[in-house]
Amino acid sequence: QNASLDPGKFAGVWAISGTYGAFTPLMYTPARVWSQQNQDSRFRMGVLHVLVGHSGPETAADGRTHFGIFAPQVWKLFPRGQTIHLSFWDYNDVAPAYFAAAEIAAREQKVGIITLEVARPDFPVADPSTFADSDIRAAAKGFYVIRDFAPGPRHGYVITTGSSSTVNLVGILPKLEAAGVNVRVIAAISEELFDRQPEAYRQAVLPPEARYDLMVVSTGTRRMWPLHDVGPLTDEYSMTSDWEHQWLTGGLEPDVIAEAHLDAASILSGITRFARERDRRMGRQRDLLTKLA
Repeated sequence: QNASLDPGKFAGVWAISGTYGAFTPLMYTPARVWSQQNQDSRFRMGVLHVLVGHSGPETAADGRTHFGIFAPQVWKLFPRGQTIHLSFWDYNDVAPAYFAAAEIAAREQKVGIITLEVARPDFPVADPSTFADSDIRAAAKGFYVIRDFAPGPRHGYVITTGSSSTVNLVGILPKLEAAGVNVRVIAAISEELFDRQPEAYRQAVLPPEARYDLMVVSTGTRRMWPLHDVGPLTDEYSMTSDWEHQWLTGGLEPDVIAEAHLDAASILSGITRFARERDRRMGRQRDLLTKLA
């Protein structure tokens, strides 16, 4: 709460709470009430942080009750613009993205909640100098390009979000290049941060037409995409933990990731199919528009 007598100034604390991603929905109702109070109060209020810890299919290695792919998505069930959701895959992305979100929350009263979705796997720190966007603070921009198009025919856009999904995708980039698969790979850390970037940057990373030539690789689910208004065939070609519309059965972490079809071999196969069928994908969408005429 605000102890200031001036409604426009804040004198108080920012709060944080969190648990396993699979169990954070228990916090949703009080957080929703907080968000409503933040919207309607004439006094500036603090910012609630929710740490959505150990999110993703990896946590099913602890037991089926810990399977956290649907549960963390409740943190997107707020009015657009009133929360900032951050989904991390690499250690170096945490600080720049969080401080960018905190700066916005301190400036914009309507932002009352920041959610930080993190994973547990002990992956090596990524080397951003190998990325198309080599800025070590690129995550502050919400979306950034890991691999850009090479010269020649282009095969589409791949949005990646989550830990194992992105690490395994980055690991197969040389194989994609060797196979002649020419896609732009974009890391999705926060749509809210991306939406606040200059239009020139947003157009350069993900132009509007890209949504009709797009697939997603995610440790989340197809119920909630990392960006809004995806194209009509995105679901058909994307790779998510709920690929078979089933709960995962658990096991060791490699077993869980393989069952989720997010291991390196599965991702390589899925992106290759997406690229090889580009003409077919474009043709199907043209046919749908033609039928409207």
